[in-house]
Amino acid sequence: MIKNSPYVTLNSKTIEQGSHNILIKYLDEDMLTTIDPFDAVQLAYVIEICINHRNQAAAGRYLYANSRTQLKSNNDSDRLRKYLLKFGLRFDGLKR
Repeated sequence: MIKNSPYVTLNSKTIEQGSHNILIKYLDEDMLTTIDPFDAVQLAYVIEICINHRNQAAAGRYLYANSRTQLKSNNDSDRLRKYLLKFGLRFDGLKR
């Protein structure tokens, strides 16, 4: 690959393993074995964002920065709460 090339390649095995290493801290064995790879990568990213923001509202604003402008109600905190609940998680339970 050429330096400064606009094309970036991602190593899917590394991404999957990194996601698993995050999720193993927060999900039970049943959820870990049934979660789709797409959802696992997305959820691991969301967890990392949550951990690195001081509260749920700040994390929600970051995660929904673009789509929030297209909604009638931009309650990003509630959107994030509902997303996490799909996996049995709560913002307050996400700690390093």
